[in-house]
Amino acid sequence: MSSFTLKPFEAPEQMAQHVVSAFQHGAPQEFVTQFPTLKEFHRLMDENPGLYGDMLPEAKKEMTREYETELLPQATEAFQHMFLLGRKKGIDWNAIQYVRTEVGKVSESNTATLTITFTSNKKEFRLIVENAMIINNEWKVSQYLHLI
Repeated sequence: MSSFTLKPFEAPEQMAQHVVSAFQHGAPQEFVTQFPTLKEFHRLMDENPGLYGDMLPEAKKEMTREYETELLPQATEAFQHMFLLGRKKGIDWNAIQYVRTEVGKVSESNTATLTITFTSNKKEFRLIVENAMIINNEWKVSQYLHLI
């Protein structure tokens, strides 16, 4: 009988602080480190073979193509769009300060909306991450971002 230990659950605040740091540095490559990896997507597919049946190998190939040509570029573009939008709203990204993270209801598919609140020049802003994912007890960002 083998024993194993579960990884401690990573609080959404940890992921949110990484996201804030990426914006402070103006670094989309830092932001995408909080995005699920292709390996994590493939593992999810392996854990749900009933969804794919005999088509699992083909589905994984398609996921690989989509990940490289669509998902990662969309995450990078979302970051860059929010960065520029924030500048237009007067955000000094270098000086933002993390305030808090709020988590919406977690769905059956282990996704939720996260609201990351931060300040810039004593004004509060919120970065909304729709469909943030919980994969292997870790929170992951999506490419669906809004700034309010």
